Amino acid sequence: MRAVAKHAGVTREALYKSFSEHSDPERFTLLGVAKALGITVEVVGKRNYCAEARLGA
Repeated sequence: MRAVAKHAGVTREALYKSFSEHSDPERFTLLGVAKALGITVEVVGKRNYCAEARLGA
């Protein structure tokens, strides 16, 4: 955990707090941890979202 926290740019304590049951980790914390673990995060829009929104789906 110490190495992940260091690579993510946060303290070990902050890392534990960020991923506790009732927390809401900030975007930079999530992205920093993902980078430290060697994974990528991809945001993909819902297909046909605009059409569904117009139809009230």
